[in-house]
Amino acid sequence: MKTRIKDICIPVMLLLFTLTASHKVMATNVSGTIVNGNWTSNNSPYVVVGNINIAGLTIYPGVTVSFATNYAFEVDGVLTANGTPNAPIVFKGTNGGWQGIFFNYSSPGSVLANCIISNSVNSGVSILSSTPLITGCVIANNSAPANGGGIQVSNLSGGDIILQNCTISNNMVGGPFDGSLSGDVKNGGGVFAQLSGGTLKMIGCHVVGNVVNKAWANFGYFQGGGIFVNGGAVLSFCVVNNNQCYSEHYCGYAVASASGGGLYSDSGTTVLNNCIISGNNLFADQGTCPAYVYGGGVYAYEGSLSMTNCIVGSNTATSTTSEHGGGIYISSQLGNASIVNCTIAYNNIEGLGSDLNTAQTMNSIFYFNNANGTQIIGTTNVTYCDVQNGVAGTGNINHNPIFLSTSDLIIVPGSPCINAGNTNAIYNNVYFPPSLGVGGNDIGANGGPGAGGLLSITLWPPIEVFFYGGVPGYSYLFQATTNLSSSWQTVESFQITNMGDIADFLEPSTNTLPQRFYKLNLSP
Repeated sequence: MKTRIKDICIPVMLLLFTLTASHKVMATNVSGTIVNGNWTSNNSPYVVVGNINIAGLTIYPGVTVSFATNYAFEVDGVLTANGTPNAPIVFKGTNGGWQGIFFNYSSPGSVLANCIISNSVNSGVSILSSTPLITGCVIANNSAPANGGGIQVSNLSGGDIILQNCTISNNMVGGPFDGSLSGDVKNGGGVFAQLSGGTLKMIGCHVVGNVVNKAWANFGYFQGGGIFVNGGAVLSFCVVNNNQCYSEHYCGYAVASASGGGLYSDSGTTVLNNCIISGNNLFADQGTCPAYVYGGGVYAYEGSLSMTNCIVGSNTATSTTSEHGGGIYISSQLGNASIVNCTIAYNNIEGLGSDLNTAQTMNSIFYFNNANGTQIIGTTNVTYCDVQNGVAGTGNINHNPIFLSTSDLIIVPGSPCINAGNTNAIYNNVYFPPSLGVGGNDIGANGGPGAGGLLSITLWPPIEVFFYGGVPGYSYLFQATTNLSSSWQTVESFQITNMGDIADFLEPSTNTLPQRFYKLNLSP
């Protein structure tokens, strides 16, 4: 009898233990004003059951913040949300969306690092006269009625906005037909930035698959499928890919216009270095009435535009009546424009359309645009360029550049573009790879002194090292040492699959060394 009682008690005790363990992971409901708060993974998930106002809050790695319904998350003080690559912080709605993270004249010092922000219905992140640092974040599948489906910035009091190593994808602006017959204006499917005195600085970001006016439901002016910026902007080693703008309506009402499938620069100084603008689309249709598209990849309206070592490829600008600039369109309102050591190829109409007679284009490739037809339209000073079918200007050539592929638009050994650029020594190649010619300038995106890659290191634990600007066909090495005078140890070897890919190395959490130095090398 005792044996039978003992046999029965064992499974009962195990069952009780199991039930107790399952109750340890419980949701923590939050709402109202948060003062000097600390949200930890032990108490995660945090379920937002009312509007949140942040005076001071630290969120630790691995925390999930779920919004029970359409609540706001407003930051007036300081928010420190430092996730890690292996334990990101997740913000998401669970029942019809939420209002996104709103920095409203917030105190300096806020950080969003390694966060995943999704399915907001009023921009994933909104910034009003604030300067949070946003790094390593995924901002995806959010929407907004008018501007900035992923990120909306209105920095009226100045200050730079820094986005580093972020993926901004599949966000949208616009919705069902709003009943207006006078036309609408919607901007920035991925990013909308209106700045006064400050600059939008993006490095190593991927802006992919964002849409303005997705349902084609409204008509009017739709701009910046990926990015819309009014004010200063510097983009380095960014990929702006597969973003879209649509405009469609009936004759007799407002104009149908779509501009800047990848990037729309409305004013200010816009600088693009080592960026890839590819696969973006514009479409405008209103039957037999005028419908306009400008700049399948890039549209520059006012201010200035500087592009160096960029690739603009396979963008489309399609309209029933009026099409301008499949790759790039430069408005006559622009103060000045410079395109140096860029590759513009495989866009559906001309690679460059320009109404600015002072625009300068040098050491660049214009090939396979417009079904092998017209490459450049408008008044542009073109020198030392490889232009299909030829163009007047000093040093210009007309030879197949010989790309690696239609998707990776880099020249290969044997290309006539090697050492064919401007002979002034200030344009000479410096980094090999990606450049191929010694003692001269390679025409195209991989030539000249700005064609090298870049290492970037995050400074919070765990340390992560990023490499931008690699090219396919080479084996690279991340190397590290604890003392610059000692030997370098290879910590990771890798190859770049496609242009624009970013490589990274994450230091093991077990590393207790006081310091490390890093460098990039080629495999012998």
